[in-house]
Amino acid sequence: MKKLILLLLIAASALTISSCKKDKAPTENPAEAVKAKVLGKWNFESGTIITTNPPNPEKTENLTGRPGMYFEFRTNGISFNNLEGDAEEPYTVTSNTSMRIGDYTYNIKELTANRFVIESVQSNNTTTSRFTMILNR
Repeated sequence: MKKLILLLLIAASALTISSCKKDKAPTENPAEAVKAKVLGKWNFESGTIITTNPPNPEKTENLTGRPGMYFEFRTNGISFNNLEGDAEEPYTVTSNTSMRIGDYTYNIKELTANRFVIESVQSNNTTTSRFTMILNR
């Protein structure tokens, strides 16, 4: 009988101790965390388009932002930019390193409170174009 009471006390103590452990905080979805950082207005600082079409030499086009050029990522999943006239396109943050704007997938190269660098690579047959865009706040 003493053994049974001792065993019950040990079991009750174990349950009490294990129930006192801190619950783990729910893990945040990495894509949602990135979307929260992306939201808002970003000024277009510069961009680079590098096109390769072998055997031709690589062609590089440097783009420089002008005052007033920007991207805006809205909470409703629509992006607005005025780089080549006004354009609205849907956007989705697909992971902590990738997003889609319109029909294009972009790799997120850098994302801080004040700097956002994304890059898209498009290929067809023999031509490859790499577009890198630098945005800032």
